[in-house]
Amino acid sequence: QLREYTEFHFKDEEVLMEKIGYPGLEAQKRAHAAFVERLVEIDFKDLDNMDDNQQEYLLDLIQFLLSWLSNHILGTDMKIGEFMREHNISE
Repeated sequence: QLREYTEFHFKDEEVLMEKIGYPGLEAQKRAHAAFVERLVEIDFKDLDNMDDNQQEYLLDLIQFLLSWLSNHILGTDMKIGEFMREHNISE
């Protein structure tokens, strides 16, 4: 479900960037694709087989998600808002 929502959100964001002529669209698409690829690699079914490392794996995963999302939202995505303000674009 996380992957599906993420793909939906990223697609929506990419449509907006294309609509407003955002110059960083291609870089955003690459970042989004890399994040989704990482999500695809996660196999929660394997957690049952990770008796010893399950908690460590989940903590690493949560840290990755929080770090990536906060850096992306507070850094890259904020630039979209700045671009829209600078060019007087409202959605």
